[in-house]
Amino acid sequence: EYAIYAVFAEKGGKIHFKTDNRELFDFSLEQVEESSFKLEYKTYDLHNSDMNSVNIETEYERNFSAKGFDINMLIAENIK
Repeated sequence: EYAIYAVFAEKGGKIHFKTDNRELFDFSLEQVEESSFKLEYKTYDLHNSDMNSVNIETEYERNFSAKGFDINMLIAENIK
């Protein structure tokens, strides 16, 4: 079983992934579904979600959000 993001986390490890690029985000969701990862959380609009209160905003995120881009986020755990 292969998925591009599997190399980033051992069993029990989690990926917290944020992007303003919807195509990349959708690709990432597909990769999670095809892998040993379990999707724990996803949002297509992080700044208007329940996770915003604990979000650590990056400079890139701030810049793209200011330009009107929604920030997508997922959290996935490697279960194998």
